[in-house]
Parts: sequence; C-alpha cells; structure tokens
Amino acid sequence: MLKFNAPRQRGLRGPGLTTQQQADLNAVLARFTLPDGRFETTVKTLQQPLIDDLSGRGVGGPGVYLPLDTFAIIAPRLGINSGFTPGNTPVSDIPGYWKLAVPSSASNVHTVVHFNATTSRYVSTVYPDEPSAPNGVIAVCQILGGIVVPAEGVKVISYDEWKLGTQAWPDLAATDREIIHDVTSTYGSGARWMVPLRFYNARGFVDADFTVNNPESSFMPGYCEVLISNPNDAHLLAFNTQTGMFINYSYAQLKTVFAQGGASIIRTALAWRGQVFSDFPVRSTIAPDPIIAGSHLFLVEGRPLPFYPQTLYADRQAVNDRVTTIRSVGSGKSDLCGPMHWLRAEEFGATATITSRTNTKDAPDKQEQFASDVTIVKGPPRGSGPFIIAPTGDSMQDEDTVGYIAQALLSFGHSSVVSIGTRNTTSTGTYKDEGRSGWQIADFTGENNRYPGIADTPEAWTAYMNMSEADKRLRNPFLRLSLPSDPPDRKFLGLDGQYWTPDYRFYLNRAGLPDPDAIPLIAGTNDVYQAGGVAAADRIIRSFNIMLDTMRAACPNAATLIVQVGYSRTQDQDDRWANEVRIAQVATLKAINAYRRANGDTKNWYVAAYQHQNPEDGYATNLVSTDILTGTQLRVISDGLHPIDQGRAQLAAAIASACHATKYAGYAGQPNAALLASMKDSAPAARANIGAVGLTGAETIAGAKTFSSSAALDDIAGGGAFIRFLTSGVTRWSLGKQGGGAGFAIDRHSAAGAYVSTSVFADASTGVVTVPLLAASTLSIGSTTPIAIGSSANPALAMHGTTFNASTAVFCLWSNTSNGPSINLGKSRGATVGAFSALAVNDNLGSFVVHGDDGTALFPGASFNAIAAEAWTASARGTIARVFAVPIGATALAEVARFQAGVGFSMFGANVVIDQNRAIRRRVYTFATLPAQPYAAAAEFEISDGPNTAPAWGAAAAGGGSTSRPVRSTGSAYVFG
Repeated sequence: MLKFNAPRQRGLRGPGLTTQQQADLNAVLARFTLPDGRFETTVKTLQQPLIDDLSGRGVGGPGVYLPLDTFAIIAPRLGINSGFTPGNTPVSDIPGYWKLAVPSSASNVHTVVHFNATTSRYVSTVYPDEPSAPNGVIAVCQILGGIVVPAEGVKVISYDEWKLGTQAWPDLAATDREIIHDVTSTYGSGARWMVPLRFYNARGFVDADFTVNNPESSFMPGYCEVLISNPNDAHLLAFNTQTGMFINYSYAQLKTVFAQGGASIIRTALAWRGQVFSDFPVRSTIAPDPIIAGSHLFLVEGRPLPFYPQTLYADRQAVNDRVTTIRSVGSGKSDLCGPMHWLRAEEFGATATITSRTNTKDAPDKQEQFASDVTIVKGPPRGSGPFIIAPTGDSMQDEDTVGYIAQALLSFGHSSVVSIGTRNTTSTGTYKDEGRSGWQIADFTGENNRYPGIADTPEAWTAYMNMSEADKRLRNPFLRLSLPSDPPDRKFLGLDGQYWTPDYRFYLNRAGLPDPDAIPLIAGTNDVYQAGGVAAADRIIRSFNIMLDTMRAACPNAATLIVQVGYSRTQDQDDRWANEVRIAQVATLKAINAYRRANGDTKNWYVAAYQHQNPEDGYATNLVSTDILTGTQLRVISDGLHPIDQGRAQLAAAIASACHATKYAGYAGQPNAALLASMKDSAPAARANIGAVGLTGAETIAGAKTFSSSAALDDIAGGGAFIRFLTSGVTRWSLGKQGGGAGFAIDRHSAAGAYVSTSVFADASTGVVTVPLLAASTLSIGSTTPIAIGSSANPALAMHGTTFNASTAVFCLWSNTSNGPSINLGKSRGATVGAFSALAVNDNLGSFVVHGDDGTALFPGASFNAIAAEAWTASARGTIARVFAVPIGATALAEVARFQAGVGFSMFGANVVIDQNRAIRRRVYTFATLPAQPYAAAAEFEISDGPNTAPAWGAAAAGGGSTSRPVRSTGSAYVFG
C-alpha cells in the first residue's frame, strides 16, 4: 500500500487541523486502499517541497505547486527515473514549479496527484478513478477538504511559508541586544517592536546612529519603538537604508516590500501566527513567570558563593528586563543583583527575600513583582573531624563531581573526607560514588525494571565488585529480594521474575560502608528527558519519596540533599528549562522537600545548585571555524547538559556548602556575648569548649581553651584588636591589628616585650603580604636546621625532602590567554631594597646552579647564568647568557657555551662557532699546530699558512693554491676538503 505521512500542520508553525477536518481525513485514509499493489512505491528524494496554495494566494488561483527540478524515484517496476522533460509548463511566480489548479468548487473532491514516469508529467485523478498505464504512475500526494497529504518522503509547505519564510530573512549579521516583539503590550501603549539602535553586517555598522530617524525609547535606553497596527496578521519588521528608519509592514504591504528589494530594504524579523522568525535574537514578551528559587541558601562563612539571577526565570533571557534584588531580613542589607552576585554568609541573618520586578518604567500600573522567601543555613568557616558523603544519582554524580565536593569539604577544615560507594569513576581514583549515567530515579527504586539487583550471596557480591565500572552501572546494589512484610507498593517485579525492594541499610551493610553524614542525591533529569517531560512529575514524586524513605530509615542522622542541577544556555536547553524541567523537576523536587520537612523529616533539604552554576559557561564546545583575518573562533556547545571541569566545580561548590552547612544546622554565625563569662573562670587547669565568641574589650583567657567555632576580635575604639601571647606577663608574640593601622601583623617581641621585627604583615588596602626575615634567618621547609649547599649556608628560603614530590616546586598558570608562568631573578647595584643603581660590565644578573653530593657536602655540578655585556643604561642593556659544567676529573665549573645577540653562539670562551648571520666558523690552525693524528674522523679545521710550509701531503694537494683552506680528518690522516 502507498504510504502517506500523517496530516501536517499548515503554515510556518501555525495551528493544525480542526477536529472535523481531522475526522474527515481519518475516515478517508481508513478506506483508501490501492488494488493489487500496483502503486506500492515511494517517492524517495524530492529536491524541492510541494507548495500548498489551496488558499489561492499565488498566480492562477487555488492549487498545488509541484517542483520541476530533478528528483529520484524508487519504483520496483520502473527502476530509477531522474530528470524531467518539459511536460509541465513552469509558472511565473515560483520558478521551477508547475501549478496544478484545484478549483474551490472541487475542494471537497478527493484528488490523487501522480507523476507519470513514461510521459514525465504530473497528472491528477479523482479517487477511486485510476490513471491509464498504472505501471508507469507514481502517487505524489492526496488533496481532500483543503488539506494536502504528501506521500512518504515528500515535504509540503504552505505558499505563505515559502513566500514569507524564504524571502524575508534578514541580511544583517548581529545586534547588540535582542529584538523584543511586544504584541501583548507588556510595556503599554499598544503592540510594538522594541529594536536595538545598533546593527552590524559584514561591512561594519549599517548606520552609525539610528536615533536620527528612530527616536530612543523613553523607558528602555538603547532601543527604539516601532508600532504594530495589525499584530494578529503577518507583519514584517524591516530597515530602510534610504530613509534610515525601521518600519513595520503588514501582510498587505509585503508586495511593496518585495518590489523594492535590493539594498534599500533589510528584512529583519517576520511575525506570523504567533511565531517570530529571524536570524537575530528575538524575544516575545509574555506575562512574567514567578521566580523559582530554592527554599534555603546554604552558605559558609568566609566562602562567598556565586549566584546567577537568570536561573530563577522560565525565560532565562528575561533577567535583562527584570530588577532582581536579595535582601537579608536579619541585617536589613539589600543588594541589587547583576548577572552574577556573590553571596556572603556574614551579610545575612536567618532569612532573606529574593525579589524580581518587571522593568516597566512608563507604566507603573503594569509592574509586577515576585518575591521568594528563603532560609539561610550557615556553616562555620572551619569544620572539625572527618566528613563522610554518599554521592548518589545520575551522570551529574559521575566522573569528577565527587572529587570537587571532597576538595571543597577539606578546604572547610574537615580532617578528612570519605566518599562512599561501590563505583570508582573519578579521574584520580580516590573517591567512590554511586553515580550512574542515564539512570532515572525509578531505576534506583527498581520500578523501571531495567537494571537487575544482586543476589544476596557473598559470591554474587564479589562478582559485582570485580566488574568493570561500565558493567557495574548496569546493576542495582540498592535492591534486595522482597519480604512478605514489605509494603506492596515497595515490591517491584524484576527482570528475573522475582520481586525486589529498595533497602539502603541492606546496601550499606553488605558493602561494608559507614553511615554517611550527607547523601547528595541528583536525579530527575533523565526522567524528564526519557519519560515524557511534564508527565514525568508524578513518577518523580513517587520514586523520590520511596528512595528518601529507605535512606532516612537507614541513616536517621544523615542529611539527605535533593540536588537540582543547572543547564546550559543553548536553544534546546532553554526550551526544556522553560517548558519541562522547571515544572516537572525543579518545582516538583522543591515540593517533595517541603512535604517531607512538614511531615517531620527536618534533615531533608532541597539544594538549588542551579542558582550557583553559570549557564553561560562550563560546557564543552566544538570548534566550527576560525576567521582568517581576526583569528576569532566560532564554537558551538557540544553538550549542553553535562558540564566540564569548571561547571562541575561550581556544582560541587554548591553541594559542599550544603553538606557543611547542614552538618552545623543551627549555627548562628554571630558573636555571642553570653559566653564571655565562661571564659573568665579562675581555674587555670579548666578546659572548656567555646563556640562563637565576641571579644569586645581587654579579656584574659587563663587556662587551656578550645574554640570549636569562631572568635571575633572587634576593634571598637580604633586602638587595635589583637591577641598577645605572654610568658610571665611579658609579651613574646602578638597577632592582630596593632594601633590604628589597617593591616594584620604577626609580631615578634624581645624578652622585654619590645618589637623585634614584623615577621608577617598583610596590607588591608593592597592585599600584599610581606615576610621580612631577621638577620641570618632561613624560611626552611622539610628541615629544622640550615643545610649549606655550595656557598649558600643560610639562604632566605630552603626546601628539603626525602621524596620527589617533597622537593619539587610547580608553577602553573590556568588562564585562557597566551601568557605562561615565569620565574624572575633580578640584580641591582642599589644598596637598599627599592633603591635602584645601574649594573656594571660583567655583573651577574642571576644564576641557576645544580648541586650534587660527593660524599662530604653538596657542590655545584652545572650552572646557567647571565652577565652584563656592558655598563647598563636606559638605552643599553647588552647581556651574555652562559652555560657552565664541571669537566670529568675536575672539581671547578668551566664555561661550555655562551649566547650573545649580535655576536652569535660561542663555545669554551669567546670562540664564535655560529655567528649572527648563521654562518659556521671553523677553528683555525697552521700546518704545524694541527692536532696530532689519529684524530676524530670528519673533524674539520681551517689552515691559515701557505703551501711553502706544508708537509708533503699538504703541499702536493695545495698545488700552490690558497693560503687558507679547510682540512678534514679521516681518522688517521688529514686531507683537504
């Protein structure tokens, strides 16, 4: 049977068939069969689409345009036919097409259009009539009730789609900002285009200043306004280069636009049936969506966390037209958020409010404001003890995410971080996890019946643990065989025909894993992508609650973290974010957390990690092309879902902050004056654990004290805030701000308490840290006593070690620039630091010296240095670079080579071997001074004296020739050559 496509929506992206039209067409297709299989053939490739003009907009009234250019047809009885004879006369309005007229009176007649391969002509018949010579006929489309249904493999578009869509694309290359199509009059005063006032094309600016003929908007700087009088009909935004004006054309005016054509009209954006088509970024305004913010912000004191307001909106580009603020309820501090805003724990009280207001300055009555209250969960700047995490989830928990989480937790002061799991997917191989690429949340519970459980036998578990990481991903370690006592809704049929139940305690026990402090769970993305978008919300709710129930039952003290990750700013991900992810995943996971906390699970948290991930960066790109003139590279995001290193690091920072903050939930982060009394006990031997402490006056702490969180020293009077370490009442060291200075110092004092030297000083205004050393002092790493190396008995900095890493320094620059790291040595004849005095000739600018141990001490073995080739001035700084090594059987360095610009390369002193012109210079001898044979074969020299002094071999060969000739050693004798 001839195959036909399902009815296609007519128009660019307009509405589909009416219910009645669909019913009529379905009825026709149900009874439409072709006898004897005579037309069992398919049009395979058609170079141009059919053009549906049943509305009669083109030349010659209603009809269908059929392409006349070459197309290939697969026909079992006919072979391949290619190329048309002029069997159908082309029409004037669409070159390369013939138009089959379909009168309006016949619009309800079932017509079948064929191509006759024998005559190379299109023909039409009324169903069920068959064309003559059926073996040479191939059906192309059907027409019924104003609908064109193409055969399989044939594309059909509407006349309007061809006329407008193919001829109204813009010629310009880019705008500074997006064009705004405001048909809903969001900004008041009617429908309009809001157009940026600067455009570019391949020749630069189209016009240096559009504001002459396009007045700047009074409420949106940088934009002009173009009114739309017919927003419900097709309309075209264009720029007239002759008048220098943007103008909106209605459908009725489009013929005039096309007639003008050429360089005078630049077609910018086409709007038709609620859709906008343009090569420029265009945004249609709609009623603003409420923001979706996390219910909690997890912050660590002293560790700012980035915040990206655009992630709060359905249309993430809408942030440009919103005013976003975040206000601390506790401190009263209110910040206007830019594209990225740093959140600092010390600036917030217990709660905050995130507010979004539409930017409609000329219409206050149309302003809309949305607010979301959030609770601030703070963690202290430093934690204590080990931290155990159990990363679980999809591909976002796979690879190196867990490594970044662990590193962040270590930086928060935890003595160690243990990441538990049965898989090892990090590049370092250090941390374990349960990240499983492609898994839905219903895979973890066993509901999907895609990944089998592991039998409860030692042999089965050992076999699982010995599997490759790829094979482990296909097994579910969280399941056990169901028991009669298990609730019916927690028993799921497995691939083996048995019922399985998720059990987190069972998993921990047989894997021999400790109870975690936090379980970050990332899932839901694959449910949305694989299981039907918004329809996935129900299954996400059910499966998440099942998994969280078993985790809570197993680990009553662990924090379970529902983590929502971010997505890149590609078109596909923007669409998913707006239409699926925010509804089925973001809002759903937030609701799950609210439900669980309201029902007593206060250790369950929702972590809106997407708020702290930059959607514009952190994703892999492919190089598409490079501009040969500018070197600018065009790149496209190759994977808009999975972040690369910097993206995963941002995700991990948000998760680590939540892990740390929830462990110390309840930490106020503010000075607690009530604890001062407990610090003033009279028992020197007493030991107390002191939390957050505010020291606002002269306080003496007598006895051993442990500060389990933080201590604040407040310089209220401006005379200094510091801690002094005393012995028998005499200050030995002090830390803090002495006097009224703005810096921080660690000061050493004499036995009498007087300052000896500032050992460490941090300048608050510049950030420069100075570490001057006392006379004959050494900053030593790896050794408590100075060790002489060569002539350096007490160097300012020394590093010793017994392993390669312990004695290795690394300098690495991580920057998307052409720069690299450097080590700089400097020499001045100035007598004091900072006093400049010019170098004299032969002054050593600096040396790199390598030493070795001869059994008694370390001595130089080789070196590289640079000396001044002349006395230095502002206009002359000639330098010679030299290489030294100790010869075999000697103990002193000897010069091997030197390099000097303008002179060349020399060896063993000032003996030029290759000069500045890259000419090779041989060593010059006389016949009498040539090295004795045997000598190395192929060695070459220059002879400076004439044949009269030559030995027999030389005189004979010279023949009375030149007084300067090259000679070469054969290994046993010399020859000229």
